[in-house]
Amino acid sequence: MNGLILALIAALLYGILEAEKKRATDYFDVKIIFWGLVTLAAPVFGVLLCAQGIPHIDHRFWLVVAIDTPLLIFSNILFIKAEKISPISTTLPLLSFTPVFLIPTSFFLLGELPQPIGIVGIFLVVFGAVVLKGEDLRKRFRHPVSSILKEPGARYILLVALIWSFNANFSKLGIEFSSIWFYLFVSHLLEAVFMNIWLSISYRQELKSVVHNHLSVLVSASVTNILAVFFFMAAIQQTLVSYVITLKRVGFMLGGLVLGILVFKEKNVVYRIGGVVLMLAGVICILFFH
Repeated sequence: MNGLILALIAALLYGILEAEKKRATDYFDVKIIFWGLVTLAAPVFGVLLCAQGIPHIDHRFWLVVAIDTPLLIFSNILFIKAEKISPISTTLPLLSFTPVFLIPTSFFLLGELPQPIGIVGIFLVVFGAVVLKGEDLRKRFRHPVSSILKEPGARYILLVALIWSFNANFSKLGIEFSSIWFYLFVSHLLEAVFMNIWLSISYRQELKSVVHNHLSVLVSASVTNILAVFFFMAAIQQTLVSYVITLKRVGFMLGGLVLGILVFKEKNVVYRIGGVVLMLAGVICILFFH
């Protein structure tokens, strides 16, 4: 199957996944949702790794994993929390700041610098964030930073975007030091082990109640997560990573916007659509030309 088609399927699945996770917050705490996602994903990635075979492992791989895994655990829990307290069509587009943050973090970790067109992408992303919400637009132009940061979910998402910019660089290093499937299996396994130990010790009753509390919602999100990651990785193997990541961001943002309107009946979305378009243009400039 063509790599771009696989990427489009992954983007659609990621958009659906964000809506499913937001729905799951009606029944489960954020830590339970994250526990379900990583616990079900780890054995699946283990099977895929067995099919591929164990690669040669550089000793630096374990240092990367030791730094990357705690950041992934923290950022994913914070991400789900942000979706719970703020409109999904507002929070998801702010993930466009990830490639913006990638400029300094990639320079620091990988020695990469953007082309001039990447600067244009930065301004498009920031401008899109300013007009993302239509309420009191003039005030947003006068005080763009405070307008965005006054919403807790937006602050959380911006922090997640910053952390994910580091994760992206660590992931690249981790894959270079091993392989895609080995890195995914080890990172998810460590996350699953940590979450199971933590919840078993501190939240045992909550963990036991999962079976009797809309378990199908959590399983559905977990299956979607596994499929999304599977198609994402399959696409990466067949086409340019920049195309796949861009389409993944489209799935996050446009999927979140559409589902936020149709499923969650969120209001005031006219100016958000314009903001999403501007932010997408900035992401494309950075990812395709950077």
